[in-house]
Amino acid sequence: MSRDVRRKPRPGPADAFRFRRSAPGRNRPLSWALIFLSCAAGLVAAGCLRNQTWDDSAITLGYARTLADTGRISFGRYGEVVEGSSSFLWMLICAGIARATKTPEGLLRAAQGVCAVLYVVNVVMTYLLARRELASGAGAVAAAVLTALSAVCVVSVADAMENHLFLSLHLLLVLLTGAWPADSVTRARSAVISLVLVLLFACRPEGGITFLVWAVVTAASSARGGAELPRRWMLATAPAAVASVLFLLWRHDVFGTWVPNTVHAKTWPPYLKEGAARAVSAGRAAALFALAAAAWCVPAAIGRGALSRLGRGAGEAARACPLPAALLGAYCVYHVYIGQQFGTDNRTFIAVFPFAFVLGCATLQRMCVRPGSARVASAAIVFAAAQGFFMWRYASNAVTVERVRSLVAPGFAFAEAFGATPPCVALPDTGASLLFHGDGARIIDTALLNHATAARRGWGEFGRMLDEGFRPDVIETHASWTRLAGFDRHAVILDRYVKVSIEDRFYLVEKDVLARARDDGGGAWVVQPAATLSEEGRARVLGRRFTTFTGDATGVALDWAFDIRRVESGSEAGVMSDR
Repeated sequence: MSRDVRRKPRPGPADAFRFRRSAPGRNRPLSWALIFLSCAAGLVAAGCLRNQTWDDSAITLGYARTLADTGRISFGRYGEVVEGSSSFLWMLICAGIARATKTPEGLLRAAQGVCAVLYVVNVVMTYLLARRELASGAGAVAAAVLTALSAVCVVSVADAMENHLFLSLHLLLVLLTGAWPADSVTRARSAVISLVLVLLFACRPEGGITFLVWAVVTAASSARGGAELPRRWMLATAPAAVASVLFLLWRHDVFGTWVPNTVHAKTWPPYLKEGAARAVSAGRAAALFALAAAAWCVPAAIGRGALSRLGRGAGEAARACPLPAALLGAYCVYHVYIGQQFGTDNRTFIAVFPFAFVLGCATLQRMCVRPGSARVASAAIVFAAAQGFFMWRYASNAVTVERVRSLVAPGFAFAEAFGATPPCVALPDTGASLLFHGDGARIIDTALLNHATAARRGWGEFGRMLDEGFRPDVIETHASWTRLAGFDRHAVILDRYVKVSIEDRFYLVEKDVLARARDDGGGAWVVQPAATLSEEGRARVLGRRFTTFTGDATGVALDWAFDIRRVESGSEAGVMSDR
């Protein structure tokens, strides 16, 4: 009597290295413990960097404070109505925070606290996404831990910008979309997705890229999913498109432009680079992103034919996760095109950073890489070295809120004492200036970002303003920005302004304002000829090179006429380190 014996397929070499899905809940407590320990480590690092907040981060907070106090979106209480912050949605949220805080310092710390919460939420959402996309629980934990410990996510907590909010919206969109052709695409979910798409567009202009990529990817899936899915797609797309158009119309009505002022400003040098400089900038941006997000994969996959296997694995991972892969590709193309931006390394890529880690783990999974100790250790070493490099670069950042606040404080104090009412100060360092002085002075941004007309007309606008009678009480002399604005060679500057040092910082002061200060003899300020300074004193002032002209080529003499300081405070020169 014969038996029906079915031969089991012989396992191949690849099967020996294949990731296997863990039993439901088997290692879940340990997974969550590792994830939250990583978050704790990231938050400790962010806390250590809390005073390294990039100065531009404070621009949005300054707008939020003005909005909370006045109900206007303007560049300070006395400034023009202009959308000069990097995120409209984050500004609204921070305006709500500003209503509950009494000081600029309190607003900055509260914004950092909100970013810390969003950071943890983003790591959790990354884990949930990876659990859905990967066959390995260990791979999902790895993606979450990599996200938690990546430098750009950690320093974005300290920066208190919209970065983590923008990332949260991207992760939520991908989680809600899921496998679009599935039965889980309900009317309610489509409506929520529509809201997320609108919030993305209100958070940053690049949200429009996300909207377009999402619409294309899900439309392709809907076309293959029967009659119901196209209706669900329309339910998500149409309201979001209408709301986005209405938002654009409102922006144009209020600000006279379809895009934020910063977009106009960045069409001028030095923001926009051309020719070889543009290519170098784009290459640098791509290299920094690859180092931070993908370099760890190489040692994990090392072996015979590693590069070709990596390519095949990445292709399979992209086909299995079409929306994260499409968003990652679109943002990489866009940000490489615009080149490396000012500020935190890779901050413009943060919206898709976790997708790189999820797809990296999926690539290794499809390559059937054995997660052995040697591979894990080599990947961890490369990852730690790369993130340590970026953390060091951030910790070395000199353009911080604290630094700039110290830099510009003497100019504002002098202008308040002897200038107009309200005093007018022109400078390019507008983050701390707006946050701490926007309620008491009129501020002119000589770096274009917060000046509507100059952002659209270019650097020559400041010269036209001088010809038409524009006379700031005090101008901060910043070597590169002052030269670009033309302040170093304009006839009005050479005729009506005097170069002085105030509390060991260089400024240009309008002659009438200086005359009032000199006539104040015996008051809180002492004005003395700079020539009377000791040799040591002159060397100390000249050492503050960041705030002075670079020499005779600028059209303004290197020597300065007067040294000015407050009697009760003395010099603040030693408060912060040189830039």
